Amino acid sequence: MQRLILVAMLLAIKFHDDHFFSNQYYAAVGGVSLVELNQMETEMLGMLQFRLFVSPGLFYQYVANIERSLSDVTAEEAASPNKDKDTCCASSGTVGSIKTSPSLASQTDEMMA
Repeated sequence: MQRLILVAMLLAIKFHDDHFFSNQYYAAVGGVSLVELNQMETEMLGMLQFRLFVSPGLFYQYVANIERSLSDVTAEEAASPNKDKDTCCASSGTVGSIKTSPSLASQTDEMMA
C-alpha cells in the first residue's frame, strides 16, 4: 500500500506542479530504490494510459461513493459497537469525525471558488 501511495503522490505532484524534487529524493523519502520508483511510475502511467486529469463529475462521483461507504461503516459500528474494533479505523474516531464534518464535495467547492 505504501508504494501505491508513493507513486500516486509522485504522479499527482508532477501533474500539478511545475517545480518538484527529483525521483531520487522521492525514492529516498518513500524508502524504495530509484529504479523501483521509476518502474512503478512507468507502470502506473501505462495503467492510467497517461490520463492523469480527473473531470469534476468523476471526482464528485468518487467522493459520493466514499462518503456512502463511510456512512455504511459508521452505521454498522453503531449497530454492534463491540464487533471486532481492530478491523476498522472507526475505533479511533476517524470515521466518525469524517462523517460529521462538512461533506468533502462542499469543501472542494469552497476550495475551487
